Amino acid sequence: MNRTIRVRGLLIVIGIAACVSPGAVPGTATAQDVPTLLIHARLRRIAHEAAERHGIRLPLKGLDPLGPQFARRAAAGMETEPVFEAAPSPIDSAFPVTFEVVSRIQRPVFSSRFARVGWAFLQGKTFEPLDTTRTVDLRARLEAHFGAPTKTLAELDSVESLPVEEVVQFEYWFVLNDSIPLVVLDVNGPMDRGLVVASDSRYRDRLNVLRGHVLNRLFDTNRRAPYVDYWYRTQLQEWSVVGFDGATFFDRRIAPPRPGHGRPMLSDVRSGSRGR
Repeated sequence: MNRTIRVRGLLIVIGIAACVSPGAVPGTATAQDVPTLLIHARLRRIAHEAAERHGIRLPLKGLDPLGPQFARRAAAGMETEPVFEAAPSPIDSAFPVTFEVVSRIQRPVFSSRFARVGWAFLQGKTFEPLDTTRTVDLRARLEAHFGAPTKTLAELDSVESLPVEEVVQFEYWFVLNDSIPLVVLDVNGPMDRGLVVASDSRYRDRLNVLRGHVLNRLFDTNRRAPYVDYWYRTQLQEWSVVGFDGATFFDRRIAPPRPGHGRPMLSDVRSGSRGR
């Protein structure tokens, strides 16, 4: 017997057997997971979720029905290019945008200036590169264009005790046209896809346009800058250093960083002095 599951416009046909595996791991399918669904591990996770929901076991079919292009990408592991080709976020020429990046030392001024702003958030739900590229890759592109983030986990206090929704891996803050705040956040970790963008709720209807004006440039070229940063896996309560060394992406588990020690350095990662 077969069961068809629709996930964000994709139809996946999976054979059904008798019972749920006791080790089944529940998972959620978001818009940013669409490309990942083409990888065996994500398909298995979705199957387990469906099994827990419906009381069935779902043996998986291989990737062949999805075509050789997707199979090759799955076999290659962490791809640095988006799976889908699509037009970038729209840019409204009638709404010209200039912007400046807020540095770490400018954060108090930004926070005070926009303290009363009501924020609107946009988490991409499209097949365009900004939503389908892995966040670890997007971060390398952000570093190449804008430098280091405005805020990272290293500036948060008592990360382990924070609610999941407050553990933001990194943030870039911008001021557009001298008056509009825009914040780019990684809320799901570097191995997820895409980023969340927030701005003044008065510009809710233009948020995708504002995003395009600032972030479309990430894909004008393949420029990526080396970087390293902390990653805290809230569900596993584990710390890692994750980043790009100029040639490859890496993820290395570490002991919890000492409070007040500051951001990690790529030279320390290369020497292994922070690893365990």
